Amino acid sequence: MQKEIIISGRQINYQIKKYKLSKNLRLSIRPCFDNELGCEKNSHLKILVSIPNRASLKMAERFVEERKDWIIEKIDELKKTTLDLRPAMDKKTYKKEKERARKIIENRVYYFGDLYGFKFKRIAIRSQRTRWGSCTRDGNLNFNYKLVYLPVKIMDYVIVHELCHLDQLNHSKKFWFLVSEIIPDYRELRRELKRINI
Repeated sequence: MQKEIIISGRQINYQIKKYKLSKNLRLSIRPCFDNELGCEKNSHLKILVSIPNRASLKMAERFVEERKDWIIEKIDELKKTTLDLRPAMDKKTYKKEKERARKIIENRVYYFGDLYGFKFKRIAIRSQRTRWGSCTRDGNLNFNYKLVYLPVKIMDYVIVHELCHLDQLNHSKKFWFLVSEIIPDYRELRRELKRINI
C-alpha cells in the first residue's frame, strides 16, 4: 500500500508491505528502479516499511512518523552517494558511467581482497541484466556497473560475496563464515538485495 507523509514541507511517498516471516517493523530506503511503486517524488528513492502480518497499517504509519528525522537524513545522504538508474543511456554516457564504476569497484575489491589475503586474476565491469557479480573457476571477478548505484553496504556485500568464492566456489557453511568475517549482517543485506531489480 502506498502512503505519503509531509516532513519539513516535503512530500515523502512510501510503501507499506506485509511479510509473513517478518517479526518486527523495519524501514529501508534505497535507490528506485524502473519507476517502482513507492518511490519518493522526484528523488528516485524507494522507502519501504516492512511489517509482520499481525501489524496494522496505523502501527506502520506511527512507525514512520516516529522516524521522520532519520528518513530526511537518509534521503539526503543517499542523494549524495547514489545516482538514479537511467532506462536509456547513450554510448558516451554509458562509457563514462562504466569507468566511474570501475574505479569505485576496483578500489573496494583490492581493499577487501587484501583483508582476506585472496588473489584474483582479473576484474571485469559489465552491464548485466541478471547478475550483480560472479566469480569464475579461473579466479576472474565480474561485477555489474550498476553496483555503484546501490547503498554502499550492499555494494560491499556483493564484492565480498564474490571474493569469498575465490576460496569457496559454493555456498557452504565455510563460505558464509568467510563472508560474515567482514559482513556480519550479510543476511539482512542479502534480503535487501533480492528486493532490488537490476
